[in-house]
Amino acid sequence: EMDDLARTSALQELTLQGNDALTHLPVFERVAGTMRYVHVQDNAALRTGPSFPNLVALYDSEALPYMTAELLFSYNPVLEQIGDYPKLESSSLLTLSLNEALTQVSLPSLTSLRWLIVGQNENLTSLSVAVQQDLSGIVLIDNPLLRELALGTSSQTLSQLILTGNGALASSARQQLLDLTGPDTLLTLD
Repeated sequence: EMDDLARTSALQELTLQGNDALTHLPVFERVAGTMRYVHVQDNAALRTGPSFPNLVALYDSEALPYMTAELLFSYNPVLEQIGDYPKLESSSLLTLSLNEALTQVSLPSLTSLRWLIVGQNENLTSLSVAVQQDLSGIVLIDNPLLRELALGTSSQTLSQLILTGNGALASSARQQLLDLTGPDTLLTLD
């Protein structure tokens, strides 16, 4: 059934939730251009997320920007890789939460992102995106091993920064985050 889904080029939304036996997801080579969202949540045995080698943007023209156009991985306890997204340039929201086995995430083409939410990923050590524009908020909560954080070259002032429970974060990464704040930024630090 998953392989049949992977052969379609008309996929606009992908929600995979509550699958206890699914361990790997296929490569969706035919999906090109834009989708609304990719949500992967609460999959007890999932080790590898879906790959979209030709996906360029997650965008929903009918929704508020922060509502659905997102890449979300949440409550996947053995997830080791989110999959490959080599051409993904734009998403309103990237959410990574409660993925205990996830150690590294790299989205090298992601240059437009409004919100980054990363929380309670016990073994996440490295996160890399190439954001150049649109970044409005960052939430990093309780990622105790997160050391390397590469955000890109965005110099836009954040509307909100929450940075708590990331004890291993390199001082240079912490400073990069603080440099994105201004007098009107809602700021929560530990």
